[in-house]
Amino acid sequence: MKFADLRDAIEFMEKNDDLIRIEKEVSADCEIASISKALDDSKALLFENVKETDARIITNIFSKRERVAKFFDSDPVYLCKRFFEATTNPIPPEIVDDAPVLENTTRNVNLQEIIPPMRVTPKDTPNITLGGSIVMFKIPDSNEVHMSYQRTSIVGRDEMSIGITPGRDIEAVLMRLREEGDKLPVTINIGGPPAFLIAACGYRDKLGVAGSLNGEPMRITEAKTVDGYFLSNAEYVIEGYIDTAQTTFEHPDLAKGEKKKHFFPEYLGYLGTAYKTFKIKITAVHHRNDPIYYFPLADSLDTVNLVRIPIEAEVYGMCKEIAPDVIDTVYSLDGMRAFHGAVIRVKKRLRRHEGVQVKFMLASVSISKPPTYRLVVAVDDDVDVTCAEDVIWAICNRADFRNRTFTVPVGGAIFTTGVESVPNALLIDATVPYGEKGEHVRSKYMNVDLTKYLSEEELKSIRLEQSEYVRKLMKISFEGE
Repeated sequence: MKFADLRDAIEFMEKNDDLIRIEKEVSADCEIASISKALDDSKALLFENVKETDARIITNIFSKRERVAKFFDSDPVYLCKRFFEATTNPIPPEIVDDAPVLENTTRNVNLQEIIPPMRVTPKDTPNITLGGSIVMFKIPDSNEVHMSYQRTSIVGRDEMSIGITPGRDIEAVLMRLREEGDKLPVTINIGGPPAFLIAACGYRDKLGVAGSLNGEPMRITEAKTVDGYFLSNAEYVIEGYIDTAQTTFEHPDLAKGEKKKHFFPEYLGYLGTAYKTFKIKITAVHHRNDPIYYFPLADSLDTVNLVRIPIEAEVYGMCKEIAPDVIDTVYSLDGMRAFHGAVIRVKKRLRRHEGVQVKFMLASVSISKPPTYRLVVAVDDDVDVTCAEDVIWAICNRADFRNRTFTVPVGGAIFTTGVESVPNALLIDATVPYGEKGEHVRSKYMNVDLTKYLSEEELKSIRLEQSEYVRKLMKISFEGE
């Protein structure tokens, strides 16, 4: 699907009964976040009457994988393939002068008066945090434009903190500029078409991938106060520069000597720690009339889906290069939290295909940019990769824990229980050895018309009582399902 902007996507979701408009007054101080968390894995939420701001706030755009598949004319199980195809056929951005986001511009900036004062939990930093900040910048001495999500917060009238995600391109650039005592011009882009929002989590040519996913180029415009570009049809754009000689704190109490404070809930499900970070000096803010503020919760499926699909695509591409006729799909289960695991489904049709699944798993933990997978499971194509119970069934019934389970050291520091460590990855081969396939055929039952024996109301009641695993098992257990 082609989407001109976020508003176009909202219209699409509404037509597909995939969006709820909440018209009652609601507070940006923890209340919106709590509602969004309680309604995760469901429809997108558009809050139209926010107590502290005139802006509307939207959440949960990507919280349902099936909706993401609709955005990109794909299948939820094979989104990795769709995204990978976009990485191999990028459409370069188009530079334009006309930008809807320039409908309103402020240069004497007071960020607290412009940005909706979102807070996620009562234990968060008192700073106003920005959830959907896509930081765009040019590589110094080139016209190459990069972008990525970075967590940011407002620390002053025209100043922000920026926490740099390890392994992102911006980290290497800032380290170099700090040695040179230089600044990095940036724009912070909030809101845009779905392709732009998800491509920012990718690994290569993100604007080109966004264009390919959207079926037409992303439109970018030269920034007005710094050397850079911004998304022309964003809802908000903040211009400024990161002064590598200056730092600030993500929580004000850290400046008073406190050793540990929280920022907001992070993707792992823990309260994220606040740190000393680089500072952004803001030079201008642009926003559309009646702006719509996108705030994905980090600790939600909204963010999990934004992050996991590009990583799945990266792994899918590696596997495709190794054995294109064996790889079926790559799927990261919800509990794997996007960064930390995946299920790789294979199609072993020939004897020489045996062992390729191990190569796939090893490739999956060799992604050059952390965080990296910690648990990878290879399964056959008779396993439902969307169902954790079915993956566990394959592990329990098919894995040989002595000979076909491996631990390998992987690079990159991670944070699990708050302790920094360099982990091992666990690789589990839960596929049937090629020569034993005839001994591991899953049960298939005869199809039967249950309406001959039960009313529709009785059937509906029974389905509600059945577990998700049993409902998914029906697709495997009956002929033609």
